[in-house]
Amino acid sequence: MSFKRFPARFGRYLLLDRINAGGMAEVYRAKVTGVEAFQRLLAIKTMLPTLTRNEAFVSMFVDEAKLAAQLNHPNIVQIHELGRIGDVLYIAMELVNGHDVGHLLRVARALGRRLPFTFVAYVMNRTAEALDFAHHKTDVAGRPLNLVHRDVSPQNILLSFDGDVKVADFGIAKTDVRASTTRGGVVKGKVPYMAPEQVTARALDRRTDIFALGAVMYEALTGEPLFAGSTQIEIMTRIRDVATPSVRTLAPELPAAVDDVLQRALAKKPDDRFQTAEALAAALSGFLIDGASLYGARQAAALMDELFHDEIRAAAEKSRRYDTLTAADCLDAEPAPQQTQLFQTAFQGQTTVLPVSQTEVVSMSTEIDDVPTHVSPAPSLWWRLKTRAMHLPLAARVFAGTLGVALALALVLRGPGDPPPVDDPAPASPLAESTPPPQPPEPAVATASAAAPTTTKAEPATTAVEPAPAPPVEPAPPASKPKAAAPPRPKEAAPVRYGYLSLRADGVIAAKIIVDGTDVGYSPVIGLRLPLGKHKIRIVEQADKGGRTKTLDVTLTGKHTSGDPLRLVIPI
Repeated sequence: MSFKRFPARFGRYLLLDRINAGGMAEVYRAKVTGVEAFQRLLAIKTMLPTLTRNEAFVSMFVDEAKLAAQLNHPNIVQIHELGRIGDVLYIAMELVNGHDVGHLLRVARALGRRLPFTFVAYVMNRTAEALDFAHHKTDVAGRPLNLVHRDVSPQNILLSFDGDVKVADFGIAKTDVRASTTRGGVVKGKVPYMAPEQVTARALDRRTDIFALGAVMYEALTGEPLFAGSTQIEIMTRIRDVATPSVRTLAPELPAAVDDVLQRALAKKPDDRFQTAEALAAALSGFLIDGASLYGARQAAALMDELFHDEIRAAAEKSRRYDTLTAADCLDAEPAPQQTQLFQTAFQGQTTVLPVSQTEVVSMSTEIDDVPTHVSPAPSLWWRLKTRAMHLPLAARVFAGTLGVALALALVLRGPGDPPPVDDPAPASPLAESTPPPQPPEPAVATASAAAPTTTKAEPATTAVEPAPAPPVEPAPPASKPKAAAPPRPKEAAPVRYGYLSLRADGVIAAKIIVDGTDVGYSPVIGLRLPLGKHKIRIVEQADKGGRTKTLDVTLTGKHTSGDPLRLVIPI
């Protein structure tokens, strides 16, 4: 579920506002309270509603929480809790009040300036120390996790307004202990920051992250991406044939030693790079001398205040308002877990809804992407009753069979259009609906019902049934009401078949995706499950002053499965 109004209750948390949204999850600013006016701000990351039934993404989401929870380092975003409220999986994590390096680069470009060299060296040094910790992490038994982040990029390196550096998002990290695995030939990560072995789908290790960090450092120093191109294929080709230009070509004021560090970090062959992130951090530490002092969090905080002075003051005012909010200020109560209706059945003229828990729905539902077109229809009500009757004791089945034969014989001999005698004390079948007492001269009508068996006790059946003589047929009086026609039997609904769609908007920072008039989240949308056929997709760029839009029609067919979805990259 997505929250639109704030504050909002979410379990024991109070959601204050939404920080960001991506292709897989949304992140909210939240707080938790306790005794003696205890309060703590944190971030809540929830899966997008469209992905809660996708087992692959649920597994990735859970793996991220389990893995990051083991990485207790001052330069890695800390994980507090993995939980579920209703059908919503969430991760409670450390809140970083600040911006990612990608945002810093955009602000610097808008101001026509570059980030200071010592500042970049400080951020890269702390990031390398965090990666080295993750690379050497072991499990509780002392076995190495062999972790590779695989997504080191400006968006996943955070800098707080206090000058602290945090590495985030281990959602696609490669490790020996993940429950989810990557299929052979599948490339994960942001293309402009991939290593040559990553774009060619070869074996990865910790040196892959070192290359990615070198690409981030090059962009942070020059303001320009190391690998650029008009298409992803063009960028991947340049990475494969990597020929790193000198950083001093665009920034001649930098020391020559910086170029040496970058050339080694960005070597094409992993054996020619720094072999550990610790070695890279050590090489960068020599650039942290700022006059007579060592560049650190205090100096970084001063630069953040220079770039985001007004925003920091506004954030402080917002925090003071959030401090006074309580659950009583929420416009909406905490959403209750949704009750899933698996199917409906008619029972004695009434509709009975059979609720099934979320666990049962997951275990009973089936993917039907590759089901042939000759799918058998769902079992009829008669078949379900017959199947249940087979579990009754033998005596009960014999009695029910005798009664059924007697009833069928009576109905056949009487004829389909003949009414029962007026003096019949009760309907012919214990399954028939009772009618009001007969009011002469109109005869009573017994209606056979197709309802499920009831607990009504039937009288013993007689051994022989003599048909009553049919009365002479007389023309009906003109004023008599014609007999109502029997309602048509409902047709069995054809099973719905589904296809999968993977969509990404190209050339924008964030774009909202709307499918058939429904907001399904932000680009990239991965693994979206839709009925087969035509669908209208609208892509809206998220910008402060209104962004570009693009509308297109797509058609999903049976070949678009979860393993091979329809992949679309839409430039807008």
